[in-house]
Amino acid sequence: MQYKHTQIGHLMIGVLLALIAYFSVLVYVSEYDLVVIISMLAVIAILSSFLSLTVQISQGILKIRFGYGIFSKTFNIQDIASARVAEHRWYYGWGIKYWWWPRTWIYSVSGMQSIEIILQNGKRYRIGTDEPEKVIEALRKEHVNIVVE
Repeated sequence: MQYKHTQIGHLMIGVLLALIAYFSVLVYVSEYDLVVIISMLAVIAILSSFLSLTVQISQGILKIRFGYGIFSKTFNIQDIASARVAEHRWYYGWGIKYWWWPRTWIYSVSGMQSIEIILQNGKRYRIGTDEPEKVIEALRKEHVNIVVE
């Protein structure tokens, strides 16, 4: 089974466009100061990497990749003990972060849906997706012993 889907972060696109407009004014006001231009380009490059999230499942691997690939994470599907559809609360935010309750790593770009996987070692991850049921089904086809809640 092969699954691949990219979710677009519409909010992040809006934030990026607003920052580009703001930085354009800032560069003009600073009379094209090199430090301002370099700082602007660095922020834009980092933020651009969070415009989408691709989830790919194939050959026993679950891979998530933000934007053009600077930030990514790979899981061996055999290491996954359980998977379930989980609600992504608005205050969890988007991007990559560790949330203290529930203790979990969160990877998300948009929306309120995610899947939660718990590894054999007890580590917990939430992966944002607008197709949670399809991701769970693809995981089950790759690893028949996975517990789906």
